Amino acid sequence: TIEEIRRLDRIFIAGRPVSAAARRQLEAPADLAADLETVHSDFARDGASVAGVHRISEYSQPMGEIMKAGKTVVNRDSERDPRTAELFDKVYGPSRELSYVAVPMLRGGEWVASLWCSHDRPRDWTDREVALLENIAERTWSAVESLRAFEKISDSEERYRGIVDQSVAGFAETDLSGRFTTVNGRFCEITGYGREELLDLTLFEITYPEDIVENKVKLDALL
Repeated sequence: TIEEIRRLDRIFIAGRPVSAAARRQLEAPADLAADLETVHSDFARDGASVAGVHRISEYSQPMGEIMKAGKTVVNRDSERDPRTAELFDKVYGPSRELSYVAVPMLRGGEWVASLWCSHDRPRDWTDREVALLENIAERTWSAVESLRAFEKISDSEERYRGIVDQSVAGFAETDLSGRFTTVNGRFCEITGYGREELLDLTLFEITYPEDIVENKVKLDALL
């Protein structure tokens, strides 16, 4: 569920994979065209949070172009780095992001989320730290995408079950052994069995004897 995705986000943030990091967060631009990104939750050693909705254009445009290209941004001193110096007093200084690593996460080639790790003083990020953050971003985003896919499947199944339950026609599903896995109310009425009773039975136990062989042949053809 979406709550599980956000819980995964919080678990990841609490994990502190880079011990020197002052703050890190999973940021998800809701819509690049709308110029918005959302930080659902973050971790900071001083307790200060930047959770909320932010405009992407408020940050360094050169950095944004690098992120859109799917490349990691490494900034060792945001006050002196020419890509961020002009915005330091307005953006990076007040949030104490004096150095940072930002890893973009892509879907279909489009930048849709970021893993951001920052320090409250200039820092010479090592190749090992950057590689670690990139690895964490890849694994975290893969897990988030899997949860989203699962949620879509679950929603589809729930809608499907609703249609089946409300159908005026009898409906039943069995596994390949013939055991009932799904029955709707109308099917229960037709057969005279309760739902729980049917789920303990096989198709062959309620089939007319003369039809059993034919049904078994049809099931065998599915194997």
